[in-house]
Amino acid sequence: LESVPFAEVAEAGAEVRQDVVRADLVIEVKLPEGLTTLVVEVKRSGQPRLARNAVNQLLRSAERLPKAYGVFAAPYISPKGAEICQAAGVGYVDLSGNCRLCFDRVFIERTGNPNEFARSRQLRSLYAPKASRVLRVLLANPGRAWKVQELSAEADVSLGHVSNVKQLLEDREWVSSGKEGMALIAPRELLIEWSESYSYRDNELRGYYSIQGITDVEQHLAEACKAEGQRYALTMFSGAARFAVATRYNRVFAYVEGEQAAIASRVGMKAVP
Repeated sequence: LESVPFAEVAEAGAEVRQDVVRADLVIEVKLPEGLTTLVVEVKRSGQPRLARNAVNQLLRSAERLPKAYGVFAAPYISPKGAEICQAAGVGYVDLSGNCRLCFDRVFIERTGNPNEFARSRQLRSLYAPKASRVLRVLLANPGRAWKVQELSAEADVSLGHVSNVKQLLEDREWVSSGKEGMALIAPRELLIEWSESYSYRDNELRGYYSIQGITDVEQHLAEACKAEGQRYALTMFSGAARFAVATRYNRVFAYVEGEQAAIASRVGMKAVP
């Protein structure tokens, strides 16, 4: 608001108004037309479910307080959360530099800034190794409804881990919940966010060398894993080459499940010292 020449912040603070409106922050903005009250609701996250809760609270406050304009604030507000605010006529602002304020003659909008808290504790807990087991089960069975106990057994994690993942997915509105259980309804959004916070270095890395060519190593790897009954998947440049034939690379990248010594021996590779 400092960039708006005709607007002046007259007062700011958390307070209760006439035992009717309680807000995390109330800001009085002085405009040529008079005072406008900004009622700010702060949440720990800007995910859709929390955005809806904040919007509902702000709309109730606006009904009870004349000349009030609701603003939702969070460390980072997701694009879906921003859409929810805009559709309801509520402003928003986050600590990553995104905002939309539209009241009286004031209009400020800044979007497209990335999440400065992408490696926050919340994201780490959602995509941590044990939690990712739950996500993999959900992604492998799209649309299927799971009870917490069933999902816990299938993913081989505790009930607490499943409950935590369920809460984080509900905050994003990526799952539906009903009598039959929880079902993943937004696999694409889940995969996109996971890719943004994922690092292959989180896995156990092992290096091998061979005098064979790239194509030969990949072929022998496939044959060795089949013979040993172990699952594998080409990744990074090796995986990309299956979709973009023009990809050029001089190393083979693959995930291999289980013991690798027998696979390396069959392929004719030796461990990097």
